[in-house]
Amino acid sequence: MTIHKSIPHQRNAWYAVAMAEEVTRTPLRRVILGEPLVLYRAEDGTAVALEDRCCHRLAPLSPGKLVGDCIECPYHGLRFDPDGTCTFIPGQLDIPARARVQAYPLVERYGLIWAWMGDAAAELARLPDWRWAESADWAVRGGYFHIKCHYALSVDNLMDLSHIAYVHSGTIGSASDAEKAVIDTLSEPGRVTVRRWVENQPPSPGFQKRFGPDPIDRWQLIEFQPPCYIRTFKGLGKGIYGTAGFDFTSAESDPPEGALSVSRGNTCITPETDGTCHYFTVHCHHGPVPDEEADQAWALAAEALAEDVLILEQTQENMELDPAKRMVFIHFDEGVEKARQAMRMAVKEEAS
Repeated sequence: MTIHKSIPHQRNAWYAVAMAEEVTRTPLRRVILGEPLVLYRAEDGTAVALEDRCCHRLAPLSPGKLVGDCIECPYHGLRFDPDGTCTFIPGQLDIPARARVQAYPLVERYGLIWAWMGDAAAELARLPDWRWAESADWAVRGGYFHIKCHYALSVDNLMDLSHIAYVHSGTIGSASDAEKAVIDTLSEPGRVTVRRWVENQPPSPGFQKRFGPDPIDRWQLIEFQPPCYIRTFKGLGKGIYGTAGFDFTSAESDPPEGALSVSRGNTCITPETDGTCHYFTVHCHHGPVPDEEADQAWALAAEALAEDVLILEQTQENMELDPAKRMVFIHFDEGVEKARQAMRMAVKEEAS
């Protein structure tokens, strides 16, 4: 399998850059696709993203203060408005036309702040569809993780859920998730879908606490769209395998009747550098779900994500010690390799 650093970044796309609650009147620095951004809110609450690099001496703006809707450089006091235009230079009335920093188009949606990182005009239609995060029928929880690994490794991790049998053996996984899973992969332009069924097996330790020890059926559907969007559709129940009318070909499928738990995960894995990424995820649980139960489900998911972070960072460290090492392809990896092909194709189409 091709090593991860051969996968470039698509530019003309929306990338999650912060959870909505992270962006306040205190400037926040975040590096996205190797570009430093400073995020803050204008006085009317509108989110702003500027290049976190003053045009004067290239100092970061993020340690500076806000003056109205402008951010003041902490080095020499230049001020920039939300459009990136310099509006004030101490002791100088004539402001050069070139005195500006880049401003990035933003959208606030699904509890996140999204930035358009490309040169082409921002296209709202290219934002991923996570509509469940805005529906009263779903209990929504989510969070942010910083991972010291290339973003493609995090995508790999979600496209191949066989790892939950081992990385998450004490939380959301069990041996049957690798040994008993029936897996198939669907591929079309701009989308890769992996479908997994585990039939009539004991639930994982984390699920036993909620549903008891009796054998259950479990489905997992993972859908990838370039550059870095992943939707999952998961659930479990007794005797639901092969339920008539259960489409199970898309992350938008309706759950089968009798399911004990149904969730939709929505994740954007935003590249930071070639060795780090930002992991934003919003989990939606089919309601009505009491707050306490939704909190418990998110706590279990967050615990599992922390386990992922550990193994992914260790893998990145190994890869950097010997960048020439190649991975060995096994049957679990069909969705992984097709997702990587989709990433490369998207970048190739953008370049042409």
